[in-house]
Amino acid sequence: ETIDPAIPTGQVEARVILLLFEGLTAYDPQTLAPIPGLASRWETSSDGRIYTFHLRPGLVWSDGTALRAAEFAYAWRRALAPATGSRSAALLYAIHGAEAYNRGESGDPSRVGIVAPDDSTLVVGLREPTPYFTYLTSSPAFAPVPRHAIERWGRAWTSQEHLVSNGPFRLVSERHNERMVFARNPRYWDAAHVRLDGVVAY
Repeated sequence: ETIDPAIPTGQVEARVILLLFEGLTAYDPQTLAPIPGLASRWETSSDGRIYTFHLRPGLVWSDGTALRAAEFAYAWRRALAPATGSRSAALLYAIHGAEAYNRGESGDPSRVGIVAPDDSTLVVGLREPTPYFTYLTSSPAFAPVPRHAIERWGRAWTSQEHLVSNGPFRLVSERHNERMVFARNPRYWDAAHVRLDGVVAY
């Protein structure tokens, strides 16, 4: 349907999106438990309502542009914005103010509990303790998106010639309704441990 992480809910799309994008946490290949992704570590407040994520140093998008914590705030608010039409938005409702913003009851995105105090730190305030929150941050809906590409290309940012991603693979060619071809992303933070040279999705 689309490879915009904010929009689809299907398993087929999720498999493709997880080739291209990685969030703060990732899925353990054996247990599916959350493990560090773009965040190397995180802390939770004593009341379970504030998560502080610390990004790995030197993260970049596939085009070499620096990937900063503010792009998570941008991506999550974009997913919640009513104009985006995300069918995954409810996954973010654990965040303080997220549901009201998504439902149009609050038009102020700054009231959503997401703050990037610096380039490598993301602080998330939840409306109530949510022990499974780091499972949610592994899902495509919580992936960062490249603001610079979206602002330049609009809805066409997901086309093969404009797509900028941050996951273990990058999209190198696409034939509509036939195949998508992915190659290893040399700028992925853990590229040394990606054992496949590429993937062909039919």
